[in-house]
This record gives sequence, C-alpha cells and structure tokens, in this order.
Amino acid sequence: MPTWPSTGPRGLGSSAEVLDPNVDDYGLDRVALTAQLRRSIANDQLVVDYQPKIRLNREDGHGAEALVRWRHPQLGIIEPDAFIPLAEHSGLIKPLTARVIDKALGQCRAWQRAGLPLRVSVNLSSRSLVDPGLPAEIAALLDKHDVRPERLQLEVIESRIVADLPRAKSMLRQLRELGVGLAIDDFGTGFSSLGQLQELPFEEIKIDKSFVIACWRTTASWPSSSRPSGWDARSSST
Repeated sequence: MPTWPSTGPRGLGSSAEVLDPNVDDYGLDRVALTAQLRRSIANDQLVVDYQPKIRLNREDGHGAEALVRWRHPQLGIIEPDAFIPLAEHSGLIKPLTARVIDKALGQCRAWQRAGLPLRVSVNLSSRSLVDPGLPAEIAALLDKHDVRPERLQLEVIESRIVADLPRAKSMLRQLRELGVGLAIDDFGTGFSSLGQLQELPFEEIKIDKSFVIACWRTTASWPSSSRPSGWDARSSST
C-alpha cells in the first residue's frame, strides 16, 4: 500500500511516493493512474463543462462554474472526486489547475465575443493556496486571453481554508489585489466562525446544503411559539 505524504518541504505538497515492497494491485493502479494523468494533462485530455449560475431575481444567467472531467482513453469520463486527490498528492495539481483556468478563461473570452458578459468560476485546491506562483500565473493567463480580472471568480472550500488559515489568508489577499473575485464554497462544513470569515476577502458565500438541513432540523425541535414566522416543518425534510 503506498504511503502518501501530506506535506513536503515548507508545507508544499510532496510528489514522492513510498511504496511497500509487497505493494498490492490497488497501489500499483494509483501509480499507473498518476502517470496517465500526467500525460492526459500534457495532451489536453481534460474536459471542462460549465454549470450556469442564475440570480433568483433575474431570468438570465450571470455566470458559470467550470467543472473539470478527465477524458481517459480507456476508462472514459472520470469525475473529479476520483482524480483530484490523486493530483494533489502527486504534485500534478499545479499544472492541472493552470490547464483548467486556461480553458475557463478561453471560454470566458469566447462568451464575451458573442455578447455574453459572463463571469466564470473555478475551484481552487488547498495545494494551490500555498503556491506562491499562483497570482503571477493567473495574471499571465488573464493577459493571454484578454479577460478582465473581475470576470474570473475563484472558489475555495471552507475546510481547506481552515486547515491553514494564516497562509490561506495571505494568498487570498494577493488574489483579491489582482482583481479576481473570491467565493467560499461549502460553508458550514469547516467549523470556521463568522469572525474568521470577516477577516477574509470573500465576496460570495455558498452555503453547504448539509448546514441548511441541520439548521432546519434544529428549528423543528423548538416549540412552535419560538419558530420563525412562516416556518414550515415540511421544509426540514427537503
């Protein structure tokens, strides 16, 4: 079974793997998949789909979220949950992130040319938050595609910020100074406080559904006289 180091020099992700001499097939599969993923990134075999983001008070869309998939030559389309952790532990998250942002900004520019001033959102890995070269790389890609910084929004999962708050805070401030938008994703899963949230330069909060459901279930246990006006118990099960 392979041992995947959680951190490397200066807290950056290590690309080294320590294998047991009696490594099983699962471990060998991970090593093979890592090599295949490296080739797929280089050969542009990543597919980026776009999920519309709609304002509830308007009928038109105002942006889209980039969702990456791996188009594997033999296995077909692989969902991100199956290969993003592999990329994080093998040192491939940096080129993968750059490829996704490159594709997303290219699509954003195409929308602009078609008269659709849409904003594109891209998810950032926790490893990206400790990459000192990230702001310069994003600035270069914005310049390459002639896209204004405010047309790009970067999303970070709350738990990844809480894991290393000081360094995450520094990186987020640098990105905000660049002019890109920042959003916190899956809020309610990382145990951060509202006080900590005020210290971070986010402009958008995406609340995780598990947090909302838990709030409704808690409210359901209150006496009816203490529940918010208009509260419907049936909503707690949705």
